[in-house]
Amino acid sequence: MKSPWIRGLLVVILLAVIVGVYWVRGNEEPQALQVETFTVKPGVFVEEVQASGQLAAVEPTDVTAPFSAPIEKVLVQEGDRVEKGDLLLVLDSTSLKEQVVQAKAQVEQAQSQLAKLQKQVSDQEKLNQLQIQERRSRSKSPRTTWMPSRPFPSTTPSGKMPTASGSRPSRSWSS
Repeated sequence: MKSPWIRGLLVVILLAVIVGVYWVRGNEEPQALQVETFTVKPGVFVEEVQASGQLAAVEPTDVTAPFSAPIEKVLVQEGDRVEKGDLLLVLDSTSLKEQVVQAKAQVEQAQSQLAKLQKQVSDQEKLNQLQIQERRSRSKSPRTTWMPSRPFPSTTPSGKMPTASGSRPSRSWSS
């Protein structure tokens, strides 16, 4: 091959050419870009973009009702923007109104039954108090025994003891 001096000289010349080209181009003023300009006027701006993809809600939310009922009216359409608290649909409340009427009737019936039971308890308490008062008054008064107004004859003129005929209810005089 050629001598190392020639190689070194070629490398230096090549570097000088590269630096010179870079320096010359760097000092040139950049050319202005060609742009298209428009005058802005008030009006309706419509831009339609067709694209495929997946949409996701900013904050996904499950919508449920506290009861099950047929839908009477839908107030929003698919694609409508809704905010938290917006009314989305109206449920048929006919069956719920019937259930409310039935529940009110059951409440009235239960209240009536409660009043009857409370009266029974009150009456029973009054009866118990009267029985207690009666027992107390009996225990305070002296016991009386029944005494016939004339002595019971031990014998009859025939000399025999009299016997009872027929049935007579027995009485208990103990308290």
